[in-house]
Amino acid sequence: MKKEMAMLAAGVILFTAGEIWLLAGETYDGASVPERKITFVAPMANSGYWGITAGGLRDRASEYGIHVKCIGFAELDVEKQVYALENAILSGVDGIITAPNEVTPEFQKVVMEAEAAGIPVVFVDSNAKSLACTCYVGADNFQAGKRAGEKLAAACGGKAEIAVITSFSSSTNQLDRTEGFQEALKEYPDMKITEVLEGESNRVLLNEKVSRLLEEHPEITAFFCAEGYGSRCMCLLREKNEESYKDFKIVTFDSTDATTRAVEQEIVEATIVQNPREMGIRAMDVMYQLFEEGLGEVEDQYVDVMVVDKENVQDVSYIRREDIPWQLY
Repeated sequence: MKKEMAMLAAGVILFTAGEIWLLAGETYDGASVPERKITFVAPMANSGYWGITAGGLRDRASEYGIHVKCIGFAELDVEKQVYALENAILSGVDGIITAPNEVTPEFQKVVMEAEAAGIPVVFVDSNAKSLACTCYVGADNFQAGKRAGEKLAAACGGKAEIAVITSFSSSTNQLDRTEGFQEALKEYPDMKITEVLEGESNRVLLNEKVSRLLEEHPEITAFFCAEGYGSRCMCLLREKNEESYKDFKIVTFDSTDATTRAVEQEIVEATIVQNPREMGIRAMDVMYQLFEEGLGEVEDQYVDVMVVDKENVQDVSYIRREDIPWQLY
């Protein structure tokens, strides 16, 4: 009886695995099943930053003959992210690529489950030093934040009251960027952080919080936006309220239509630009090397960032990826 129950359980898992891949619109026959399957679980599904990352992954994977399923969410939701990762493990994927946006106990557990199942996990964009992933591929967020601090200090003449904008202060990449930003400010005793705002990747909420903040702290003269969504919102807010926001010095993060336009119009001092496509390509290279060469320890792969201001903004292009077949949870 125990043996029969074990076989039944195994059958359920196999059925679940097949169902998961079918949900993505795949109808493989025996001859067309790819040799390797990777699941990419992004914090959000979009055609911007995460779409560009997914595009890099898929473009490189097609060269290797690897299938990539892209899973994302309408808004940041670590519980759904954990659920998607659990499903990926049950489906028997050969590798997982994800971003530890928030390291909860549940997220830690599911990464450990993948490791126990022999599934390599590569982190992109955000690194969680407390977790034993296979490799991290992305910006050195501490150094990126430090460069942002240096740029803002130069723009402010070494003196400012600053508001830092994050999506969630617990997000690992934004924690690292904020720490790097604070490290840069140690050289400038008159550069002080007055407040850290959580915009929760919600434009209406962030606009309300910024307005209330400026009423409560009229001494604020500068902003550092530590992530892309808040950066875009802040640029649009600055455009819409040009007269009342004209004296603020602002440094943003990532390249979007709004941040690029804001730099061109000189309404923000600079934006710190990552290379999400390169990040996706190199993450897939790591997976392929693991499959082909069985590498033991893999060193973290740091992707360069660029400080984009009015002098070099013409060198930056922003191309959305509308072709990503996201599976939404």
